[in-house]
Amino acid sequence: MKALAIDTTGSSVIPVGKNLEPLDEYYLWCDHRAKAEAAEITEAAQREGLAAIQWCGGVYSSEWGFSKLLHWLRHNPEKRAQFVSAFEHCDMAAATLCGITDPRKVKRSVCAMGHKWLWNADLGGLPSEAFLVKVDPLFWVFAKNSRGNTLLPTTLPESFPRNGQKSWGLKAGIPIPVGAFDAHWDAIGAGCRAEDMVNVVGTSTCIIGITPSVSLVPGVCGVVQGSVHPQQTGIEAGLSAVGDIFNVIATRAGTDVATLARGWRSIGRGRPVFCV
Repeated sequence: MKALAIDTTGSSVIPVGKNLEPLDEYYLWCDHRAKAEAAEITEAAQREGLAAIQWCGGVYSSEWGFSKLLHWLRHNPEKRAQFVSAFEHCDMAAATLCGITDPRKVKRSVCAMGHKWLWNADLGGLPSEAFLVKVDPLFWVFAKNSRGNTLLPTTLPESFPRNGQKSWGLKAGIPIPVGAFDAHWDAIGAGCRAEDMVNVVGTSTCIIGITPSVSLVPGVCGVVQGSVHPQQTGIEAGLSAVGDIFNVIATRAGTDVATLARGWRSIGRGRPVFCV
């Protein structure tokens, strides 16, 4: 093996304590429990005139990092004292493979931080202490412990630790670059070029585009320089938890997703099999 690259679903968030020890289970990408927390963050961002909110479409999502972290903090008050940081799955996986145990030394992906955590290079990175502590004081702990570690997914091992964990069955010294989200690298795999849009359909439906220009786009999941291609601005839109939504529709119709799909195909031939 010459190298190992990591991409994962996102926003998939895990809170950690000292030595990068998980404090709980992951909040997976399809988890929307944090809708009240998302509304609170959006209201605070609009009230305080936070510029970063406009770079993620103007509304913060219940599926994104800060919403999930706030939901976890509110529902686990007994663990607040242990909290050191929180990570996207792509960053946690890369750090674990590299044997990193200090949360402050974990490299974070521009792809994850830009689209899900209000990070913006031109705005100085994460939101200010003044804003974050108004939502929750531990948000500032998260920000301090991730400062200066956000890098492009294409960052090579010269600036990233190398694997030395024999227990993983990998040869020491294998380069592991910064991770990213699956749909963004799917777009590259599909041959996405400047001004193209790629629709990645799966457990979520993500519309990914890249452009040499930088401008705000209302309603998207982020406009982030370098999140897809290092010399282009990445734009993400779409709908999380599509697979679960299809399953709910099928269950309510008394069928399954495979039957549901066959039924929709027959509609085009004028013979609908079911109605939902």
